[in-house]
Amino acid sequence: MSQQKILQVENISSNSLLKEIDEIVTKRLSDIAERKTIETELISRQNVADIFGITLPTVHAWTNAGILQAYKIGNKTRFKKSEVLQACKPIKQLS
Repeated sequence: MSQQKILQVENISSNSLLKEIDEIVTKRLSDIAERKTIETELISRQNVADIFGITLPTVHAWTNAGILQAYKIGNKTRFKKSEVLQACKPIKQLS
């Protein structure tokens, strides 16, 4: 069975409480929308090269090797920024 939580609020009017809740919810929704924008943000090959400090031929090689996932839009090649950042993998530390 789940445990019921009780919230007791004192010394605040109902209007003030509703205003505070509204501000918190609005900020949380804004944060979620901002994260969603970052997840779907498309960047160019040059942006990818700049992020990693590599050349465009290296970006091309990493794409061919499957390290990076590229997307074609017309004659442009784009990358999802979130996927590019996820391509960074930690190196296992040996004990």
